[in-house]
Amino acid sequence: MKKFLIGVIFLIPIVVVIALSATGAIIGMTTPVNPQGIVVKNSDNEEIERGEVIKIDSKNFNEFIIIDVLPQITQNKGITYERVEEAGEGEIELEKMGESNRYSLIPKKIGVTKLEIRAEANVNVYSEITFYFW
Repeated sequence: MKKFLIGVIFLIPIVVVIALSATGAIIGMTTPVNPQGIVVKNSDNEEIERGEVIKIDSKNFNEFIIIDVLPQITQNKGITYERVEEAGEGEIELEKMGESNRYSLIPKKIGVTKLEIRAEANVNVYSEITFYFW
């Protein structure tokens, strides 16, 4: 009987640690993580700095940008974008390439334009990118 009680006393902490670890993992998977930042990269995977102008030939339809919503464990990595009206006369559309974080640049009107890109899950997280189509 003493051996059984000693065995149970040693097993209780192990069971508690396993239960707490499993509970933490379940909570981590089901709790949404809000986006805290957006990183925009060009097709060469180089980060685009704030205020940098991206120059694109309107005849080149292979241009794309990479948009990472941070942190990487964020479940909703969707974005929304809108054109800043006072930025210029150009127009551009972003089209998502499959299920990746790459977006094709589709020029609609030649000129300078600025897009405000926001994370869907947290509209307070945004980045402004200026494009010059010629």
